[in-house]
Amino acid sequence: MKFKFMLVPLVILGMSMEGCIGEPSIQSFTNPIWITPQDSVCQSNGGRTDLGKGCRASWGKAKKICLASGGRVATIAELKKVITDCGGKVETLASSRALLDKNEENTGYQQCYKKKGFSNDMSNYWSLSLGDSGGIRTPISNAQSINFKSGYETGIYQRGSLFRVRCVRGGK
Repeated sequence: MKFKFMLVPLVILGMSMEGCIGEPSIQSFTNPIWITPQDSVCQSNGGRTDLGKGCRASWGKAKKICLASGGRVATIAELKKVITDCGGKVETLASSRALLDKNEENTGYQQCYKKKGFSNDMSNYWSLSLGDSGGIRTPISNAQSINFKSGYETGIYQRGSLFRVRCVRGGK
């Protein structure tokens, strides 16, 4: 018996090689509904809760927590949109301290992202996106994250680190 194989570009299958080999490309929501995981859901899925500050977990556990909360971990694009919609600027490894300070000194920006449920305690929030930091490729074992206080985007942290978890699902 002879078998014939046909190579099909991943784009046709709705997949992308970006981030991780064989990882499906995730479409960002245009009007996401943000979900703060309940403490019980966070803890029962391997996360830790901080008094009134929300859920912290590794990247893999954040994915489980968000699934159990009725959503998924946000993409880096969805997290960046919160920053820009609130009047902040997304900064990267190449940014100077002066640029990071501009977000921290922008009271309108600081109030806006807090109203959206994000913390200002210098904690990073996981994104679903892997291994890139402002155009600088990082190991595939790393995932991108955002710090809302400074607007800093980075991909230098390993997925085992404990970061804040906010989840997202599609809006109308």
